[in-house]
Amino acid sequence: MKQKLFGRLAAAAVLLLSAATATAHDFEVNGIFYNKDDENNTASVTYKGSSYDAYANEYSGAVTIPSEVTYEEITYSVTSIGSDAFGYCSGLTSVVIPNSVTSIGDYAFWGCSGLTSVEIPNSVTYIGDYAFVDCDNLKIVFYNATNSKSGNSVVFDKSCTFVIGKNVTNLPDKLFSSYASCTVVSHATVPPVISASTFGSNTTVYVSSAAYTNYSSADVWRDMTIRRIETPVTSIALNVDDTHIDTNGSSQLTATITPADATVKILYWSSDNPKVASVDQNGLVQGLSDGEATITAMAIDGSGVVATCHVTVGNGPATDVTCVAVQDD
Repeated sequence: MKQKLFGRLAAAAVLLLSAATATAHDFEVNGIFYNKDDENNTASVTYKGSSYDAYANEYSGAVTIPSEVTYEEITYSVTSIGSDAFGYCSGLTSVVIPNSVTSIGDYAFWGCSGLTSVEIPNSVTYIGDYAFVDCDNLKIVFYNATNSKSGNSVVFDKSCTFVIGKNVTNLPDKLFSSYASCTVVSHATVPPVISASTFGSNTTVYVSSAAYTNYSSADVWRDMTIRRIETPVTSIALNVDDTHIDTNGSSQLTATITPADATVKILYWSSDNPKVASVDQNGLVQGLSDGEATITAMAIDGSGVVATCHVTVGNGPATDVTCVAVQDD
């Protein structure tokens, strides 16, 4: 059973005793559980069963939330991730949140210790209390929500790399706990509006040389450590030619960044088909099912440089593949 605060466990116990066979979710499609709003034809992702702790790890591996889902011939737009939906699903390794989602509820990803990265889409306008607290291995957050608010408590409590999208105009209060040490890389030329409590006290911010003056003179930002990205990444080279992986096998990718003295050498690793092959933020690729996937290592400094590698998963002979580095114009 998932564990959380004692008071919440007590409340859940009462609920289970009174309605042991009840189900909180309205329907399930492709392993994802939903509550529906028939009046507005919308759906919210939720947990399985009668309470958030009725099942352990109902979500595991890679989960891709669709922008819409059809149930009993009715199509619902997926507009929210409900409170506790993924709470303490420690086996969850990645989640894709669609651009249809506008709100992420309280405790939505609390305790997802297997989650190493997350992208918040620009459609999100609200993130609830403790939504990503106790995600012990969360290393990188891509935050594209252009104009978002939060609840009364922190959203993230762990130190990580936080990438601000170029169109973000404001960030919520108490986005991070006061003791979190964050590396912030902002792609927004105009500094987003923030408060003194948005980030932890030990935060370093990297911005382009063109945006440096804007940040160093902006309210709140000017009180942080602001650094120019003076030397951007120009290329990334991966270490392998052959990326065939057996199902349930793994392969470690490593990257060589040029120049060696690049200001920000942090990479974001992703898979375009995480049901077939997943990758964590250390470049470890896991073969999950037969098929093909493209693994991408992207520089987060705004240079647009990526390296991609085609991966074949299956219990068969190895396939020679080529890894290439690309720089966007």
